[in-house]
Amino acid sequence: MLRRCSGVAGDLALVRMWPRELVPGDPSQGRCGVYDGAMRKSGIILLAVAAGGAIGATARHAFSATFPADPGTFAWATFTENIIGSFLLGFALVVVIERMPRTRLVQPFLCTGVLGSFTTFSNYSVEIIEMLHNGRPLVGVVYALSSIVFGLIAAMCGMAAAGHFRGVWEVGGDQGNGQDQEEQL
Repeated sequence: MLRRCSGVAGDLALVRMWPRELVPGDPSQGRCGVYDGAMRKSGIILLAVAAGGAIGATARHAFSATFPADPGTFAWATFTENIIGSFLLGFALVVVIERMPRTRLVQPFLCTGVLGSFTTFSNYSVEIIEMLHNGRPLVGVVYALSSIVFGLIAAMCGMAAAGHFRGVWEVGGDQGNGQDQEEQL
């Protein structure tokens, strides 16, 4: 359950409702001790996203520099990055959600940071516009639609591939499924 509490300097935050003994301060006065802890946790998560983003963006730049495309032509590098990223994201989300339910940093680091910065919607959009402006509307439409269709297929394949490994994970014993477990750093 969430509740609204005023925090430092009158800021408002939605925080998880904790048992009273875990909340320092007096929530009845509109202040939540959880607010400060939530801000620290948010900072740690932000650092995890930034670190992952540095890795993913560097990999994307290296990939695009290795396979450059002329403006207005089918952008194979971006297309390939987005398809690979969609597959890996589908795979990673299943693994993180099913096998690492207690960790708070893996999903922001890997999924949002690394894979979020490796894949790129902004380049995809600009490349479509360049194709249209360079008189290649058919290429632009094919690029736009194929990126979406193959991205969805890749994400589903990644999820299915991760699901295929469930039997391998189960051999090591029950690691928990994340239900009724509190998140921890």
